Amino acid sequence: MTDDEIELLKASVGKTVELSCTDGEVVQARVFSVSETERDVVYDLVSSNMPVRYCSRKGNEAYLTPFAEIDSVRLLNG
Repeated sequence: MTDDEIELLKASVGKTVELSCTDGEVVQARVFSVSETERDVVYDLVSSNMPVRYCSRKGNEAYLTPFAEIDSVRLLNG
């Protein structure tokens, strides 16, 4: 993930982004917080191309993904 993408994430708190991850997962996520110190993003899951990972969850959890596991970020709404 580039510095510009980290800045995009920081500017996207409360907005929906698409995270393309290093393992091939593509997540649509509503960004809750971004930590440059911890180098991670916390979000509410909107959708995933790998939904089986989340089928045992109750649906009210926030998720955390380290920057190192994110290939790219794209803003989905303004």
